Amino acid sequence: MSDLQVLGTLTGWAGINTDFLSIKLPPEDESVYLTDCDNVIIRNGRIIKLRGTDYLNSVSTQLGESGKRNVLGVPIFRKYDGTKALMAVTPSKLYQLVSDETWTERSDTDIGGVNDSILSYANADDKFYFVLDGSGIVYEWDGSTFQAVSFTAESVTTLKAKFLLEYKTFLILLNTNEDTTAYYQRFWASNPGTITTFSSIDKLDLEVEGVINGAKKLENSIIVYFDQGVYRVEFQDSYGWVHEAVVDGIGLYCPKTLTGTKDVHYWISQEGLMEYRKGDIPRSISDTKFDKLILEDIDPVYYYRATAQYYPHLHQLFISYPSSGSTHNDTQIIFDTSARELISKKTLLGEN
Repeated sequence: MSDLQVLGTLTGWAGINTDFLSIKLPPEDESVYLTDCDNVIIRNGRIIKLRGTDYLNSVSTQLGESGKRNVLGVPIFRKYDGTKALMAVTPSKLYQLVSDETWTERSDTDIGGVNDSILSYANADDKFYFVLDGSGIVYEWDGSTFQAVSFTAESVTTLKAKFLLEYKTFLILLNTNEDTTAYYQRFWASNPGTITTFSSIDKLDLEVEGVINGAKKLENSIIVYFDQGVYRVEFQDSYGWVHEAVVDGIGLYCPKTLTGTKDVHYWISQEGLMEYRKGDIPRSISDTKFDKLILEDIDPVYYYRATAQYYPHLHQLFISYPSSGSTHNDTQIIFDTSARELISKKTLLGEN
């Protein structure tokens, strides 16, 4: 443990994982923990430690606008020169943390989201790209200019997407809207190195039916999660884009629960809590007792609000979800991914 250090100088951030008061973490992974907002209470646009001991941002500062104050994510913008900036995205605005307690708005227009929007983002071409699944408009911030991205797409005038990610030298758009026509199964990769230009040859329709609910990189592949299936997509120099169905009938039930690293993914499916490790197939890691305790407890109307975050050095998975009858995430569980057992279940204070 000599290579680990306590987050002693970062106590203002400690509440992002509710049990970090005595946890030690590798320095190189600080950003992973500091940018996760899944297990904090967010009240009126203020990010607060779960135990109510402190605010992440100034008490006098509220992010977002009235009715749109949910903080959807706190990603890091990384530039080629090594500089980093902490960003915050609400349904209406993009902010940057410019000092310990000061958030500065970087957007100059309402970005068109709602409090239940799903945020996806990418650091590519020395810019920060992001999209909210509701509006589908991709925005960019280069450190000085904020604007909607103007794509050049073959045979398409207006290109939108519900999800995006960076992969090698490509920008990937998923579940697209092309000239007002929705393509729920579409995967479209940009030209390599020219990430705002899209050619028809790099366009894939992965299924005949179904809806893409998210995507995440796993080793050298992109794993695309449908509501009722999982696909693997990879670019190979000799063949171009290749794809295959990984599993059918088991999909991403709660879209915001997709979490993990480049080596392993976790999510909640219709069959329980799933794990997908590189070189393996997706497997259920929950049992009947877990499914009865958790899955049957998730509210059937507001299940899509459930969130999850995986902490690899703790081998723990934090899941927050609305219990039956609740409209917000009022319950949190901690699952030990090594022991394959539930180690904690508790009621959250206030609305998450």
